[in-house]
This record gives sequence, structure tokens and C-alpha cells, in this order.
Amino acid sequence: MQRCVAELGLPAPRVFLVEEDPGLLGGAFMVMERLPGEPLLRAVFGTAALRVPGLLAGIQARLHTLDSAALSRALARAGFDPAARSAEASLCDCARTVESLGLDGLRGAADWLGRKLPEPSPASICHGDFHPLNVLWDGARVTGLIDWPRVHLSPAEHDVGSSIALMSHGPIRVPAWLRPVARAARALLVRRYVAAYRALRPLDPARLRYFEALRMLEFLVEEGAEQAAELAGRGRSSKPSPWADPGVQRGILARFESLTGVRATLPRPLA
Repeated sequence: MQRCVAELGLPAPRVFLVEEDPGLLGGAFMVMERLPGEPLLRAVFGTAALRVPGLLAGIQARLHTLDSAALSRALARAGFDPAARSAEASLCDCARTVESLGLDGLRGAADWLGRKLPEPSPASICHGDFHPLNVLWDGARVTGLIDWPRVHLSPAEHDVGSSIALMSHGPIRVPAWLRPVARAARALLVRRYVAAYRALRPLDPARLRYFEALRMLEFLVEEGAEQAAELAGRGRSSKPSPWADPGVQRGILARFESLTGVRATLPRPLA
């Protein structure tokens, strides 16, 4: 991934330590050089807000023009199966979790996505978790793109659809009277980001809707697993989930149904 970052014209931070033993801090981790800048999300609330959609679209579109075959070869040399970084693999992971945990309310959603999986097309390097918290900037330019564990080799629509889902959902921590304004501002940000991307590279509308729905299934499976553990008396994991809020869940479920025509449900009924 350092090579990808370097090819984007961004600093490639040095890795000082890679630790795979989960017993030390509760999971595998890396210690890396700190990059300059701050999350681009902060710019959304400042005078540079109008620049944010174009900055996001520009760096993501450049990422999608890089040589995905080079990353595939690098993964294979390192002992990883490049096919495990595909859209089909992501869907299979969701389907396995749905079956193993008995998330019956999500089975129809997983089945629909399995039937509608797009035909293979040229793959791009997809960040997989691309949103303003993972883009760094210094007030004038983008200085870094961080948090790569979800990288995929997939059509560019996979990455853009995932970004739409990520930026459209999640809790808005503002006073209740401000939430309608915050939701409208977020929707405007997403529309302008998509328009800015389309000005740089084409997007297939059907694929875009499919991959947005796939990412939202991943949200629902993540929250479904937490609820199943809670209902079984094991409790939720220590990591806070952005999908735990009932209002957020309601929005995700409604959007998924509008995209697919499939009504999904979680283990814990919504009030």
C-alpha cells in the first residue's frame, strides 16, 4: 500500500513495527510514522467546506487509475490470495455470517445481492473505507490517505458506492433541533462528491447502486452480529458500533429497501 500512496503523490509513511499477536493490545497492530495534517472531516465545518467534495473525488479518482495488477501481484508474493479482495469475497463473508449466526432477517438481502452480483469488469484499487475521516489535509492540500485494511480489487463503483453508504449514514452528534440541517448538509456533500467524481471518471449507475447496497449489508451484518451476541447473553464487543443507534439502523434499512426492493430486518426489532 505504500507504493499506492506514493503513486498518488502523497507521503508514504514508514512502518516501524508490525505485531500480529492479539494478546498484547487485544488485536494485531502496526506502529507507523505519523503523517502531517488533520482529518478532512474538520473542513466540512469550516470555510473550506465547498472544497471537500472535489478533494475527495479527486484523490479517489486518481487512486482508481493506478495499476491494480501490480497490487494483485504484490499480494500474491506476500502470500495473500488476491481473489479474497473481491466484491464476491465480501458478499460471501456476509452470507457466511448471516448463516452462522442465524440472522434470518438478512438472509433475503444476502440472497438478492448474490443473484445480482455484477458481471466481472476491469478492477481498480479500491480503498474500501474512503471518507473524510481517512483523508488528511493541511488546510491547502491532501497530505495522506490512511486506514487501508478494507482495500479491494474491484470495479471503481465498489469504492464510490461504499463511500456513498459511509457518508450518508452513521450518527450525527448534534442537538436534536440541528439534525435536519445536518442531514441535509450531509446529503448535499454526497451529491456534490458524486458529481465531482463523475466529472473525472464515468460511473455505471446500476453498479453504483449495487455496491452501495452491498456496503449497507455489511453495516447490517456487523450490527446484527452485535445484537445476536447481546441477545445470547454475551454482550456487545468493546468497540463502539456506529450502527447501534436505532435511528441510524432505520435509515440504513430504508435505503437498502429503496435500492433493492428487499425488506431486511435485524434481530432486535425497531421500536
